[in-house]
Amino acid sequence: MFLVCGEVLFDFFVESAHGNLPRQVTFKAIAGGSPFNVAVGLSRLGIEAALLTGISTDFLGKQLRQVLEKEGVSTRYLAPVDAATTLSLIRLDEQGIPHYSLYGQFKWAFVFEVAYSPAYDNGMESFP
Repeated sequence: MFLVCGEVLFDFFVESAHGNLPRQVTFKAIAGGSPFNVAVGLSRLGIEAALLTGISTDFLGKQLRQVLEKEGVSTRYLAPVDAATTLSLIRLDEQGIPHYSLYGQFKWAFVFEVAYSPAYDNGMESFP
């Protein structure tokens, strides 16, 4: 089994802005984060994979967990966190170059201690 460590988040892609001074912006949200995508990719290739990270207990965190389960990624090493899911807002400029703005509890998205995982026990026997 591959144990992938790192963030989970939602990428919100700006699809359109209306007018010169946009009062409305349309987004397309996609579950992601590089480690999230690696774990899903491994699973799609038929390789057993799990993700080790903190994951929000909010509705977006629950949706991220559902995506992982549907994709066959083990959620055994996810640690529930009472914090908002991290959001990445992405806008492509005229040349197609992405510009990112991150929002959320970065502590849980990018820093994780093994002891937070429900699979952790004193001797770490439950880790692969």
